[in-house]
Amino acid sequence: MKNLTINWKFISIVLLLIYSINSFAQTDTIRPVHIGLIYPISSNGVKAVQYTNRFSLHAIAGLSKNETAVTIAGAANVIKQNAQGVQIAGVVNAIGNSANGTQIAGFANLIKNEASGAQIAGFFKSLRQLRRCTNCRIQ
Repeated sequence: MKNLTINWKFISIVLLLIYSINSFAQTDTIRPVHIGLIYPISSNGVKAVQYTNRFSLHAIAGLSKNETAVTIAGAANVIKQNAQGVQIAGVVNAIGNSANGTQIAGFANLIKNEASGAQIAGFFKSLRQLRRCTNCRIQ
């Protein structure tokens, strides 16, 4: 009976180690939905900046690594890397790398690198590398 207990402990430890190694190997975690009030009060919590989301909805402001479909926020969308699809914000869309799709903001769309698609803002549009923007329609 003692050998059986030791075997279960050994198996449990091995499975825990395998699971831990797999979790470190993941470089990008994709979440289907991210909902919240403002960072970090959201379904992704303080780790929001590590996640790629398909759909994000925030009452005030949202933060993420990447967005792949639809992002809506009352005030601001802050996307650290790339955005695809539609981003809608009451005040500002801030995208840390490139954007592909449509960005609509009441005040400004801030895109650090390349953008393709439509960027619509009430006051200010900033594309750091506008000359590399392909098929952009800036209004």
